[in-house]
Amino acid sequence: PSPTGSSNQTHELRFRGSGGSLFGMMIVNGILSGLTLGIYYFWGKAKIRQYIYSQTEFAGDSFTFHGTGKEMFLGFLKLMGLFLAFCVGIGLISAVLQAIAGREAGMIATMIFTYLGMFLVMPYAIVGSEQYRLSRTSYRGIKFSFRGTAIEFLPVFVKGALLSIVTLGFYSPYFLNSVQSFIMNQTYYGNRRFNYDGKGD
Repeated sequence: PSPTGSSNQTHELRFRGSGGSLFGMMIVNGILSGLTLGIYYFWGKAKIRQYIYSQTEFAGDSFTFHGTGKEMFLGFLKLMGLFLAFCVGIGLISAVLQAIAGREAGMIATMIFTYLGMFLVMPYAIVGSEQYRLSRTSYRGIKFSFRGTAIEFLPVFVKGALLSIVTLGFYSPYFLNSVQSFIMNQTYYGNRRFNYDGKGD
């Protein structure tokens, strides 16, 4: 939908910023991230995203990103906590399987569980990322939102990923299109839902 409220108007996104300014911010981000052992990276990322959004114009007005480095940092810590818990769980499963089925069979089963777990976590990570990014984005004082859930996205992701593997990558364009379709069709500007009708071919 058009945020201007008219379905008959056509507008283009325009970026008014300069590559030099963005490059300078990235250099500073890289230096400070190195000096702080990576901690500043999240604050630098927030500043870069705020700059890009503020310089992106649509129908005469720019976007605003309200996210902060603190939020991103805390989100990262949460993700690392979940990853640690996952690793501990896999370690326990490995120990039990090796005790029951033997070393080789246990290691193979552990590897399968590990890849399966990582494979199933991806849809949750993608949905969580979209929910955060859009909830912190606004245009003309109205916020965007992502209303899809990981449970809804899971079959879309699993089907597309498996078909891409089985077809040696030939299904990948359709897979990526289905992911884009799900994301866009679950994206809202205020109470107005976006509509996506792209094809994979």
